[in-house]
Amino acid sequence: MERGLIFSLWIQASKDPVALRLALEALAAGQANTFTNGGKVMVSASVAGKSFSYQLQPGINPMAITELALSAWKSVKDFTTSAEIENFLTKSNGNVSYPNFGIMLPINP
Repeated sequence: MERGLIFSLWIQASKDPVALRLALEALAAGQANTFTNGGKVMVSASVAGKSFSYQLQPGINPMAITELALSAWKSVKDFTTSAEIENFLTKSNGNVSYPNFGIMLPINP
C-alpha cells in the first residue's frame, strides 16, 4: 500500500521528488478531505495549487491515510532524484507496481 501511494503521488507530482514530499506531508498532516462518490470512498487534497483525488479500496479506513502518508514520507524523505524514487519503487524485479491502495498490479515495461 505504501508503495502504491508513493507511486500515485510521484506520477501526479510529475516525478518531482520535492513535490512528492510536499504531497505526502500534506496528507500526513491531515490536510485532506474524504468523501463518498458513487458509493466509493475518496480522499482528496491540494498541494501547491495541484489537486488530486484517490479512490480507497474497500476495507481501508480513510483515517489510515495520514499514517500511511507518514510512513511513505519516511521512506522517501532522503531521496533527491527521481531515479532514487524509481529504484525504490521497482526494487530488484524491474517492474513498477501500479497502486490501487491494497491491490498492486505490475506494469510490464
